[in-house]
Formats: sequence, structure tokens, C-alpha cells
Amino acid sequence: MSNPTAPSPAYKPNDPPQLHSTSMEALREYFMRLDFYNRRIARVPITSDYDKIEGAGMGLQVLALKTWFTQGLSRHLAKPYGQFKSELIRRAVPADFVWTQLEALHRLRQAPGHAINAFQDFSDQMRVLQMEIGFQVVSDQEIAKLVLLGTDPELCRILRTHVVSALAGWSDLSLERLALNVPDPSTTNHENAGVSSDAPTEQPLEFDYQVFERIGREEWSVIAQRRQAIALQVNALQQRPTHAPDPLEDLVIELKRLLCGRVAGNFSVLMIGRGGIGDVEGEPLERKIRLTTGHRH
Repeated sequence: MSNPTAPSPAYKPNDPPQLHSTSMEALREYFMRLDFYNRRIARVPITSDYDKIEGAGMGLQVLALKTWFTQGLSRHLAKPYGQFKSELIRRAVPADFVWTQLEALHRLRQAPGHAINAFQDFSDQMRVLQMEIGFQVVSDQEIAKLVLLGTDPELCRILRTHVVSALAGWSDLSLERLALNVPDPSTTNHENAGVSSDAPTEQPLEFDYQVFERIGREEWSVIAQRRQAIALQVNALQQRPTHAPDPLEDLVIELKRLLCGRVAGNFSVLMIGRGGIGDVEGEPLERKIRLTTGHRH
């Protein structure tokens, strides 16, 4: 078998799939597309483990994985296809991958500020990490809770009191049951399945993350626009002068202008300063201007 080669510019969607990344999402998509190619696109359906493994190895474009496959080619081709996929995933993804991604999920926070897309960007980041780990590990309800913990505090308070929280089973009623140690209705109904009752059974509502995300996006838009308006007002206030003009200072400036226009020696001013009009040491003179007149002999 020839060594795998890098994709050419003529690569088409109907060609055998290729793997260019070792992320879990890339591996998941690679095997999904590979399975579809083997069943639907190949001129002759590929069904044997040998042919499936050979095709999967040909699509490896990551150097480390390509080397791993070619060096153990004969051993790989003798394995069941399921075993080969498992070994390939373990080879591509670190052993602590799930724990690392879970840690990133719990650590991620919405960007500070009032950018209008901040919540959507944060939610998208969380969803990418969720898909990397898998929905079996982190459900939509769990990811929504983590989004609440990491989003803006004001938005978090709004979403926690919203009806979407009830859909996820986080309503005040759930908290009351928790505090009083009351059994969950679904458990009680299951245990008393043999007892007939005319009372309507409480049906749990299905949680829809798309609804949760849409509500969060709309609420954040209101918050962000309000904060932007406040920021503009504050900025406008900061551009204004820090103090009103001092009338006395204006008078002093005008007096200086007039005195400088007089003939030298006719008038003299002891001192005119910013703090008022004063004597040589700068002491204020109760707003009086002491002028001495010169006499010609």
C-alpha cells in the first residue's frame, strides 16, 4: 500500500475523507464521513475490516498518526475495524482529554464588557467544548447550567428566574423538594405504578438548549444596549471641563490686559496672581486692587 499523501487542490467532497486534526470533533466527523463513503459513495461498497482499515489509514494526514499507521501496517490490517478505531482515537487524543475539556468548561467565562455578541460567543465556545467531549458526558441541561455559572451576573439572575429554568428542572419547586427531602414526582409515580389514581400525572418538559440560548441572547441584548448608553453618557460627562470658570480670574486677566496698555510708570500693581490680588508675599487683599500713581516732576 502506498503511503498517505497530502490532499491535492483537486480534492472533492466525494473523494475518500481525510483527517487533518486530532480533535475529538474532527475524529468523530472523520469516521462518520468514512462510514458514509464506504456504504454510499465508493463504486463498490466497502464491507471488510481489512478494506475499511486500509481506507481509514489512507486518509490520515496528521504526521504522527500517519507514521503510527505505516510503521505498524501489517498489525493494523489484521485487527477488527472497531478495535482499530479505538486504538486510533487513543493514539490521537490524550488520555486525560475528557478531564481537560471538563476543566475548560468549568473555567470558561463570558468576556467582560458590553459587546452585543458577548453572550452568543460565550455560548458557542461552550457548545464546541461540549461537542468535543460528547453529549453522553455533558448533556444540554448540564451545559446550560455551566453557561449560567459563567455568564454575566445580571444575565444569570434573569435566566435563573425565567421559565426556561423550569424546563430544565431548576424551578423553585425543585429547590423546595430538595430542602424538604420530598421524593421526585417521577420517582413516586414509578413506584406507585400499580396504584390507580384519577389525579393527572406531572409530565416533565423537555429541555431545549436552542430556546435557552435564544432567551439568553435577547436578554443580553437589552443589558448590553443599556450599558452602552450609560457608558456614552459617562464619557460625555468626562469630556466636560472639570470646573466652572472663575469670575475673579477673568477679572484679573482683563485688568492685566488694561494695565499693560497704559503708559509705563503711570500705574503699578503690587501683585496679581491666580489666587487673587495680593501683596508681595501673595496674601489676598480682600479683593481690592492697590494701585500707586506715579507723578511727573
